[in-house]
This record gives sequence, structure tokens and C-alpha cells, in this order.
Amino acid sequence: AFGMGSGKAGHELVPMGFCSGSLFQPELLVIVTGTFFSYCADHAVCAEIEHIMGGVWVFGQLVLFSMLGSKTSPAILPQIVHIVPIMASGLMCRYLGVLAAMAATFKARGCQSWSTLLPDTCFCFLSTLPRATIQGALGAVPLKQRFFSHGFANKVQVQEFIFVA
Repeated sequence: AFGMGSGKAGHELVPMGFCSGSLFQPELLVIVTGTFFSYCADHAVCAEIEHIMGGVWVFGQLVLFSMLGSKTSPAILPQIVHIVPIMASGLMCRYLGVLAAMAATFKARGCQSWSTLLPDTCFCFLSTLPRATIQGALGAVPLKQRFFSHGFANKVQVQEFIFVA
């Protein structure tokens, strides 16, 4: 599965078509393959694999989180006064969107009392916040592969896309 998404520029197994690069991201394709295997495999087999992978993950998380932490630099801290207002407004809009969705689907979710709206909204909002696992490991992949460097004469569209994402 990982091989389907890898390849040198211009020699991908499944090219994207509208710009250079593979249609499949190798890391995500491995996750999809594992999910499909879990769906098709027997419950006992999945339980055994889960037990084995749980033991491997003890060491894997040490490597993953030490790698993520090593890329952190205190040199960016002076820029925090520019970043916090944008983050706060984005998080507030996300929270209001989750609140609106929870209120709009109140009856469809079978809720009996409006007193559950705030706890349910907070739970759903917190579950949408990024975590430093897959997002942290894969976040720099497009930048490293120079995904946005080909075919865009005006880099403003790329910056706007990244800002919105």
C-alpha cells in the first residue's frame, strides 16, 4: 500500500493529473489498508494483532513524540502575538459552528433535555482539535515534497489555501 503512493516526480504509479505528485498519500493509504483488513478479518485475528501492535506502540510513541518535539524551536515565540488572535477567532468560529450543528440536530439525536447541549457541544468541539500524532507526523509532507511549488505562477492562492486549511 505504501508503494502505491510513492514515486519520483513524474514517475508516480497513480499520478494526480492536474499537477505533479501521486494521487495517493502513502501514509494514509497504509491506514486505509489496515482499516479494510480489520473490517474483513476475523475478530480473534484482529484482537491478536491489536495485542501485538499495542506492545510495539510503546516504543513507537517514544520515537514519534521525540521526533515531533525535536522540531520545536523557541525562536518562533516572539511571533505568538500575531498567531493567537487568528487562532482564537478560528476556534471561536469552530465552536459556534459545532454549537449550531448540535442545536440543529437536537431532536434527531434523541436528546430529552437542553441541559445536555453544552456538554455535548464541548465534547464535539474538543474532539475536532488537532492532536500531535498523525497530523504532526504528516503535516510537513506537502512542504517537504514541494507540493505547491509546481504550476502556480501566483503564490497568493497557495498561501490563501494553506491559511484556510
